[in-house]
Amino acid sequence: MEALTVLTATTRDRFVMNAAPERFRANTTVSTPHWVRYQCACAPGYRLGADGHACRLDRDHEGMLFVALGHEVRSMPLFDSRTSTSGYETAQLVGSLGVVRSIDYLYKEQLLYLTISGSNLNGEIAVSSAGLLRVIRENIAGVGQVAVDWIGGNIFFTQRYPSLTPGINVCTEDGFFCRQIVKGQPADPVDAGKKQQYRGIALHPQRGAMVWIESYGSRHRIVSANMDGKNIRTLVDNKLEYPTGLSIDLIRSDVYFGDVERQMIERVNMDTKERIVVLTQGVHHPYDVRYFNGFLYWTDWATSSLKVSELSIHHESAHLIHSFTTLPYGLAVNHTMFQPTSSSNPCAISACQWMCVSIPNAEGEMQPKCLCPDGYKEQEDGDCSPIEETIVRDAWGQLIPQGVPKDHSHIGVAWMKERCIAGDGCLNGGQCQDIKNEHGPGDEDYLQVFFFSCDSPYEGIRCEHVNPEKQLALLLASSSRPIWITVLFTIIFLAFIVAAFLISYRYVDVIR
Repeated sequence: MEALTVLTATTRDRFVMNAAPERFRANTTVSTPHWVRYQCACAPGYRLGADGHACRLDRDHEGMLFVALGHEVRSMPLFDSRTSTSGYETAQLVGSLGVVRSIDYLYKEQLLYLTISGSNLNGEIAVSSAGLLRVIRENIAGVGQVAVDWIGGNIFFTQRYPSLTPGINVCTEDGFFCRQIVKGQPADPVDAGKKQQYRGIALHPQRGAMVWIESYGSRHRIVSANMDGKNIRTLVDNKLEYPTGLSIDLIRSDVYFGDVERQMIERVNMDTKERIVVLTQGVHHPYDVRYFNGFLYWTDWATSSLKVSELSIHHESAHLIHSFTTLPYGLAVNHTMFQPTSSSNPCAISACQWMCVSIPNAEGEMQPKCLCPDGYKEQEDGDCSPIEETIVRDAWGQLIPQGVPKDHSHIGVAWMKERCIAGDGCLNGGQCQDIKNEHGPGDEDYLQVFFFSCDSPYEGIRCEHVNPEKQLALLLASSSRPIWITVLFTIIFLAFIVAAFLISYRYVDVIR
């Protein structure tokens, strides 16, 4: 499966990788001149097959494949899916929360992340741990796709129309702090067709990069950027009619994407921008795609099915894994090699207090980048502080700047309450406050808010930040009384000395 990373020549004529023709890809026959002999090598985690050309996973019996189906997520053994048509086991039910539209899996923590939304596309981000579902971020207008940085632990998600502030956001693993790193365009009030849409997002943490599909009106683009939203590059902006679904081959840095109108799946390289059609047979209405170990999996709305194709076999037709009675949405893979870990995590040794992402420096090496959450501003020393002079709380108690549309997401209420009960929701002596309106829990107008009340000099979403001005004021206030008392006694003492001297000087002759 396409895991070949090194082809070395045994003569003095070295093989140039970026000039390698398609026949040198792994799992294909290599025909070489008689005066040069090439030796294949595989990426870490793969082994060279008996033919000397194909790379296979060392542990190809492991792994699970997840598929989102309406109000549930199902799973089955990953590699059995290529030959099995058996049903899936239910991995997570979401009940009345809405429809699961996108999923991703964090292998090292065994966590399944989901975006859930209703018919109005407003929803939440939830995380499933051994069947226990927690909503960690809610009130997300136009919630879309989710992707997890398995090295840094951050959560990335898209917001589309009808959000007043569409774009791409990153949150900490617990959902407490978020920041919008890519700003989309607001809807055109005149042209109803011009609305910001996102139809896919994927991460390449080893490169500190992310890739996404964005559409505005009839313009479609596949775009890459650093994981802080900077250094934006367009990978594809032509011959796109309805692109949807993204997946990255982490070894070759190839981006796979589908197109509904063109009924095909293509790939484009993140470095060279070389674009190739990889599959047309059996592709009708791809919704989400996942590439792994030489196989391409996708959900197809035209046939309400899950399909797979082995790309290393030329003219391989799509294999039907399973047909469903409801539309299939997002896909996720649980396998050790699907999320390979790097030797180090730059953010693990950084001094970032709030948020940190890994980005490449000029030499391509990973370095930490500190981010201030939304509702905070960056100080000259790199610290973050709440925007106190313009800060307000929305209807849910979330700190946001004045003038910002109040459709920003907030921490899940139940999740916040759980953390408050555990004693680690609010820091530095702050108090969790539970506020409910007059409507009952069954009423659609029922509102429950959890937010933190901080003791001075602490401030911030979790009372995690020390305000230096408030701290100084407290110090002066606490020490002001003893100082004045000391000054008063000093003045009285000096007055007594002066009076005694004057009296003694007046009667000096009498004493003589």
